[in-house]
Amino acid sequence: MSSYYRYRFEDYYQKVKCPLMMLAEKESGDEREKAAMKGLGELAEQGEIVEVGGWAHPYCWFLNPEDACKAILKFLGNTAHQKRRGQEWVEGLLQANPNRSRPGSARG
Repeated sequence: MSSYYRYRFEDYYQKVKCPLMMLAEKESGDEREKAAMKGLGELAEQGEIVEVGGWAHPYCWFLNPEDACKAILKFLGNTAHQKRRGQEWVEGLLQANPNRSRPGSARG
């Protein structure tokens, strides 16, 4: 357990480029915890904090699995929508400039 405290999440979160969801306790009155989570979320390029009622880390899955699952599914749905919008933007860019290579292609 002591090795857990040696992790420097602030170093790791700066490297995260994909969408990142952090589940937070909706009823929490701990301002230090909220500030720390907000700070970590802001370090990630696409960090998002989602508050869940009845959340108590790490017991949420036992206490309120329905709300946690709903939050995750909503996040994943939004992420898929953003990805589609990003792909549409890239396709539009490529159509406007056919000499550009497609992401993942050998051209370029």
